[in-house]
Amino acid sequence: MSVALKNIINSMYSRDLSKKVRSAMGTRAARGEYMGAFAPYGYLKDPENIHQLIPDEEAAEIVRMVFTMAAEGKKKPEIARYLNEQKIPTCMEHFQKIGLKRKCHKEKEKKLWTITTIGDMLKNEVYLGRTVWNKTRQASVGSKRQVKNDRSEWIVMEGTHEPLVTKEIFDMANANAFTHEKKNVPKGRKPQPILICPYCGRRLTLTSWGNAYRCGEAATSGIAECKALHVDKERLENAVLSCTRTMAGMVSEEASRKKKEWAKTAAIEEETGKLEAEKKRLSSRKLRLYEDYRSGRITKEQYRKDYESTASRILEIEERIPELKEEIMKVREQMLHVKERDAELECLAILETFDKGKLAIVIDRVLVYSEERIEIIWKMDDWFFKETAGEKEVLAV
Repeated sequence: MSVALKNIINSMYSRDLSKKVRSAMGTRAARGEYMGAFAPYGYLKDPENIHQLIPDEEAAEIVRMVFTMAAEGKKKPEIARYLNEQKIPTCMEHFQKIGLKRKCHKEKEKKLWTITTIGDMLKNEVYLGRTVWNKTRQASVGSKRQVKNDRSEWIVMEGTHEPLVTKEIFDMANANAFTHEKKNVPKGRKPQPILICPYCGRRLTLTSWGNAYRCGEAATSGIAECKALHVDKERLENAVLSCTRTMAGMVSEEASRKKKEWAKTAAIEEETGKLEAEKKRLSSRKLRLYEDYRSGRITKEQYRKDYESTASRILEIEERIPELKEEIMKVREQMLHVKERDAELECLAILETFDKGKLAIVIDRVLVYSEERIEIIWKMDDWFFKETAGEKEVLAV
């Protein structure tokens, strides 16, 4: 009860502290101070006042270009494609170039301007010289999930820093860019993408006819190979399914072989039992040796010699038994683990439909170069040994 009470008090203290910190930050934001951890693309934090934004001229020019293009009627895909074709550094590349330690957990090896990046930039009111605070909040104290606040709860301060675009350009750009936005579409959890374009690292999507796959960024990447990538849906899916069934069969055979090896633990258990029995006999012998010495049946020299020999053997047994028990435990865990995954293997071995959720059990990603060439990177994650987790194996088809 004492521990539970302390936890309740600590939780109440954390909530109270969180409210006070947020309230203090809200007060500073209401004075027009910038409270974000990082300056948005196009701005830098003033070295003399980290709560004040100043233009980053190199990036600011790109921001103005994006708004101008959108205001002139260019759509987001066109803007993204133009920036990629012109090899203009992305936001992340720019931050890294000027020495800012910024990193995204979803960062791709091939950096590209995307429709999402362009859309977020066009909607960001910071470029009007406004400081906006309290757009989101934590779902609960300690939670990393963010919940959007209603606009009426936002703290918006005008003229807190130099604007990069005018209100007229901003409104015109947004009116043109978001004319066909889908609203109130419920967001479900999307299955993990496994079909990947090897040229830009983005996922493949179905064409409007639904009979072929193409690079999802073909319209914006500016990479010729992305545009040319067009693979028949049925042929690609059948190839991946065929390889998966073959791999599942191979893994299942290996699992059976491992099980036979692990079945030999009976001999280890027998050895452990013998050692424990021997240790018990030797412990009794130590007591008898002392009694024999006290009664004069053996000499002091004989007693010392036999005692040291017996104690040495007991020590050897005490060191060996935990090793054997650990080995038995490890094998049992591996047996249990493989047994738990037997059902998955059986399911994959007879899989007839292209189920991304089930395929993702054994496939990390499929790099699709053309209808004639694909590379499957398999997950070798702890099928038999936990120390092999994270390994990948590549199969070119």
